Amino acid sequence: MTIIKFNLPKSCEVTLKIYNILGEEVETLLSAFLYSGLYSKQWNAAEMPGGIYYYRIQAGNYREVKKMILLK
Repeated sequence: MTIIKFNLPKSCEVTLKIYNILGEEVETLLSAFLYSGLYSKQWNAAEMPGGIYYYRIQAGNYREVKKMILLK
């Protein structure tokens, strides 16, 4: 189980997606309008093979991609 935490300075539409090393979308964790504040979202990767994954968060005009390593 991985927990992804993020802070929204203002209310906006937010998407949080997980991608594999090939850039293929594996799962959409979040796609919703959220109010400003602190949030956390869990990714249960029990069915996924070990390896490198990326998560991409988009909130309004802000975008960020971070790398994760899943060890099994």
